Amino acid sequence: MSCNRDSRDSAIANKHVLFFFLFLFLFLLFPFVTLLRDVAYSTRSDRVR
Repeated sequence: MSCNRDSRDSAIANKHVLFFFLFLFLFLLFPFVTLLRDVAYSTRSDRVR
């Protein structure tokens, strides 16, 4: 019974680690996407001008 509980706790810990990496990935990706969008807008405005 204790072995089953330990495995469940480890699964929950793995899920927390997965969510942490997902949050870190989004946190790093968001400024990169905004930077790319700004570059795209600036190049498009230069092309229009």
